[in-house]
Amino acid sequence: MRDRGEYTDHIPAGRDSVMLVYIQSYRDCVPKGTFITLPYGEQYKFCGLDQMLLKMEDIMDTVSGPESAFRHRYLYQEPFVFQETGYPVTVLKPGMPAHMPGSKATFTIQVCYRQHGSMQGRLTAQVDEKYEKISFRSSLELMRMLHEYLHKEAGCLAKGAGN
Repeated sequence: MRDRGEYTDHIPAGRDSVMLVYIQSYRDCVPKGTFITLPYGEQYKFCGLDQMLLKMEDIMDTVSGPESAFRHRYLYQEPFVFQETGYPVTVLKPGMPAHMPGSKATFTIQVCYRQHGSMQGRLTAQVDEKYEKISFRSSLELMRMLHEYLHKEAGCLAKGAGN
C-alpha cells in the first residue's frame, strides 16, 4: 500500500483548501464515500459528487478560504447548509495507508480559487501506478473528470474481482 504522504507531499502551504477523498462505492454511477479536510483532519460523508462539492463549498465558506467571489443565492430567504457535523475527526499521521478500509479509489482535490460561481484547482489521482495531476477550471469539469476516473476504476476493479 502507498503512503498517504504521496498524496499530500505535493500540496503547497497556503490558503488553498485540500480534500483527501475516499470512494467506498460507485453503484449505479453514484459515488459514496468520505472526504477529509486538510490540514484540519475533519471527516465528512457524502452520497454523490454534487453533495460532496456542496459540502466542500460550505466548509470553504466557514473557514474563509479560498475566498468566494460572490455570495450564494437561495430560493428561500435563508441559506440551506449541506455541511453536516458530528462525524469523527480523523487524525492524519505519516505512514498511514493511502486507502481507508473499504475504499475503492482515493484522490486529492486542491481548491486554489473560487471564481465565477465555481471552484478551480487541481485533482491528483493514481493512474497506471503513478500519480497524475490535472487542473480543473470548474466544478462541472471536476465532476466530469471524477466520473471518468471512477468509471474506469470501477471497470478495472470489476474485471480484477472476476465479476
